[in-house]
Amino acid sequence: ETLGIGHHAVSRAQIEPGEHVLVIGAGPIGLTVPAFAQGAAPADYGATMGWYRDAAEKGDPEAQFLMGVRHEQGLLVDQDDAEAAHWYRAAAEQGHREAAFKLGVMHQLGRGAARDETEARRWYEAAARAGFPPAQYNFGLMLDQGLGGPADKSAARQWYEAAAAGGLGPAQFALGLLLARGEGGPADPLHAYMWFLIAAESGEGKATGAVGVLADRLSESQRKKGEILARQFADMAR
Repeated sequence: ETLGIGHHAVSRAQIEPGEHVLVIGAGPIGLTVPAFAQGAAPADYGATMGWYRDAAEKGDPEAQFLMGVRHEQGLLVDQDDAEAAHWYRAAAEQGHREAAFKLGVMHQLGRGAARDETEARRWYEAAARAGFPPAQYNFGLMLDQGLGGPADKSAARQWYEAAAAGGLGPAQFALGLLLARGEGGPADPLHAYMWFLIAAESGEGKATGAVGVLADRLSESQRKKGEILARQFADMAR
């Protein structure tokens, strides 16, 4: 998919010989564009992958991450979880947050790496502290449930909030639960209601029922305030 998007972008640009190309961003898609812009055709995907492997072996963390994705998904290479974990680890050790998250998942599930919740938690924390919302949610979940280390509801609440602010529906719902139950800090039904509304709008199915249950426990003025806060969040997220 990444290579296909890069090729499509170059095709849409209708680049003429002698023109210069400016690529904004050097993520997995951006890295494919120079190869295609220099005349690479879809048949040259193998050559492009060779370029990625060469860059990965030279220590480029983005290329290492992409190699991990390719091997995990079996895209243009043989599917190999162990090889994917190898490349994710190489990138994660250089501070690549998505790679750290992926490595955490592989350790938690025991795919391509030893099943080890302590290691999973360690890598989730690294990616969470680097600002990656899915890792913030997973790290919060492990703190909430005491997986891979001691439970800490207060810290879980903080990491759920970080992921919820990043737009992650499951984190928004989980944060609402802790606020409604008064776990990890004082109970706050008003903000719990707000987060349940936001989570429901994000497509989190369980949040819809929670909205109804909590609405019955709030006054009309509290419900209206919660709805205003939820709309304000949505406006800021746009």
